[in-house]
Amino acid sequence: MAAYPPELTPQPGCTLWRGMVSGKPPEHDPSVRVIVRLCPASGPGAVSGTLQWSSKLSGYNVRVVSGAWRDEHLELHDDAVTEEHPEPGWRFCAIDHYDLDRHGDELDGSYDSKACHDHSAVKLTRVADAPPPASAPEPPKSAQPADLAPPPAPTTSQPPPGKGPCGGCTLPGHADGPWPLAAAFALALAARRIARR
Repeated sequence: MAAYPPELTPQPGCTLWRGMVSGKPPEHDPSVRVIVRLCPASGPGAVSGTLQWSSKLSGYNVRVVSGAWRDEHLELHDDAVTEEHPEPGWRFCAIDHYDLDRHGDELDGSYDSKACHDHSAVKLTRVADAPPPASAPEPPKSAQPADLAPPPAPTTSQPPPGKGPCGGCTLPGHADGPWPLAAAFALALAARRIARR
């Protein structure tokens, strides 16, 4: 196995434990990384969950486990192996019994597997609980009503009268001021004089 698989992640209401399983070599893998996610199940102290087993020597598997707490003592067993990828020359067996004692955030004990004739030490540390669900942030208390009002509507400036949409520019065929009227009057007078001759 070139790299360890992605670890299990926390789930709401469940606890996550990480540690090692140490078997007796050469028949058993002495360095297995274990991640266990335990969730409450129906019944007093009952739990169920997922155990991820990964080793660069023997391979990778995922198991469904169940059991119960009795005060500070936890007993589990495998219900099923849901995924397995053994390295060449290795095989995975069901675990008949996990026997673990809790000391604060530590679980110490052992497991037994009849099929693999395996009795190995287990040491786990509680690493995380699921974070609470995210809630929408409240607006800051310092916000005043004016801070929450919509922005004012933009104002548009109108061009000066007679200037058109381009502001103060002159468009072809147009002239500014009173001069066009004076020029038209002068032309009319000139035309009348020509007509009288």
